[in-house]
Amino acid sequence: MESVELLIIGAGWHGLAMAKTYLECHPEARVTVLDGQETVGGVWAKERLYSGLRTNNMRGTYEFSDFPLDDSFGVKLGEHTPGAVVHEYLHKYTEKFDLYRRIRFRTKVGSVERVEGGKWIVTTSQNGGLTEAKTLTIFTDKLVLATGLTSQPLPQNYKGGDVFGAPMFHVKDLPSHENDLILTANSVVVVGGTKFAWDAVYTFASVGISVHWIIRKSGHGPSWMTPPYITPLKIWFEMIVTTRAITWFSPCVWGDADGFGSIRRFLHGTRVGRWLVDAFWNTFRNHIASLNSYDSCPATAKLVPSAGPFWHGTSTGILNQPTNFFEYVRNGTVKVHIEDIEELSHKTVHLSSGKSLPADAFIYMTGWEMKPSFEFLPEGIESKLGLPGMSNSADHTAVQKVDEEIFSRFPRLRDQPVRISHREQFSSEDSKAAAPYRLYRAMVPPAFITDRSIAFCGVIQSTITPLLAQTQALWTTAYLDGRLPLDSTERVNADTVLHSQFCRWRCPEGRGKQFPDLVFDVIPYIDMLLNDMGLRRHRKSNILAECFQPYTMVDYRGVVDEWRTKTAV
Repeated sequence: MESVELLIIGAGWHGLAMAKTYLECHPEARVTVLDGQETVGGVWAKERLYSGLRTNNMRGTYEFSDFPLDDSFGVKLGEHTPGAVVHEYLHKYTEKFDLYRRIRFRTKVGSVERVEGGKWIVTTSQNGGLTEAKTLTIFTDKLVLATGLTSQPLPQNYKGGDVFGAPMFHVKDLPSHENDLILTANSVVVVGGTKFAWDAVYTFASVGISVHWIIRKSGHGPSWMTPPYITPLKIWFEMIVTTRAITWFSPCVWGDADGFGSIRRFLHGTRVGRWLVDAFWNTFRNHIASLNSYDSCPATAKLVPSAGPFWHGTSTGILNQPTNFFEYVRNGTVKVHIEDIEELSHKTVHLSSGKSLPADAFIYMTGWEMKPSFEFLPEGIESKLGLPGMSNSADHTAVQKVDEEIFSRFPRLRDQPVRISHREQFSSEDSKAAAPYRLYRAMVPPAFITDRSIAFCGVIQSTITPLLAQTQALWTTAYLDGRLPLDSTERVNADTVLHSQFCRWRCPEGRGKQFPDLVFDVIPYIDMLLNDMGLRRHRKSNILAECFQPYTMVDYRGVVDEWRTKTAV
């Protein structure tokens, strides 16, 4: 049996950052990375790219702090980074830090088993292409799961799907169908309201193919989409969410980690403060609606979300397409249907209203599996790993008590949005149905906190993935090394439930019910992790810059060296 010191599952942003950071601190360590795809990148792997795929981020905000995405990548300042460039960037990052020799591609994990002594055995099968798949078992002292949240699509079973007679696939598989459909399709159906769906709609509409866009009435509805520049000052949206003074307007249970707790308590704990917070979010909502001209015609009006952007988390996307998306809706190339699907027949989609839509392809974006796709052993261990589902649910009475604490601190969260669909308003009773991820600092299962042998990286949806990835990687390295001080077990358990329940209430229109869905709360989360490690959270030159200048990747350059210096013997 092969034996390694650290085994990482996943070679996307988080897996690569984890491998690089751990090796910086332990150059001689035996580190192996497993990934089921053929190339690095996770969602940005070469085989998952299609022509219209772009990031929500402009150049300078989607890169690691110690490896700038410079002019050599062909992206100008003020441009959104294309998916192909993100893949090339991660490829060169992997080359620069000599990670390729540690990665095993086309390797599927079958099971993860905890064994005596707090160690782990991982069983894998490797597909060599022309050769028969081979099974390999790896013994590891430390295990990091960095599979992300967009690896495995949720299975779908539409009535009549077996007789549809045309391509029918999840948007993840668009790259393998795109070219053929552009050449042959007259009309396609796209299902879903998230940014993935918006991108798929644009891919076909921009080449003149008619798109029937179905946003399920029983679902979350369309996502908020914002232009890249907002406010009269034309500020980048991603710069707004990393400006401390703006983050104060978002209720956050770990917000005091930023050192400005008194301001936060005024804004969320007093009537005057809450009036200011409501005014901020109402202005923000109306500003985006005005920029998008939703009221310019009945068709675009269908794309107005039922709840404000306050509740949406990372389901809020950026209009990064080279031409005006809404023009395709106004001119009829894209027809929006806020309806449920009744069934499918031959190249036809039947809606609950009785409408029938012709379709040469059926593309759905209806979510992802939240848990890793492999088996955990021994049986029953999932309930201790903090994975989402009923089995990890904390005591219901304790959860209700935590909910009341959250509502007491942030009364605005008690008034949850009521959707225009027939779905019921989310309530505290949902806590009994399916618990979210329950991980300390969104990384470590509380049941194994003292083992220092396992962690999850990337179980957070965020607008600034690289910053999140590199900070979690350093925190996890410190934790696995035994150099990170830990609170008492009682405090660890309490914080875990408090933080995960807060995320449920903070972003009910996003993915907060399942895992942390952070936009305006990322910077204080980073502060919290830096505080844990005893590193500087305030990294600007003066108080005005600290409050009103956006944080960028440059501000965190050298943080690994700071940690190594701090812990040097």
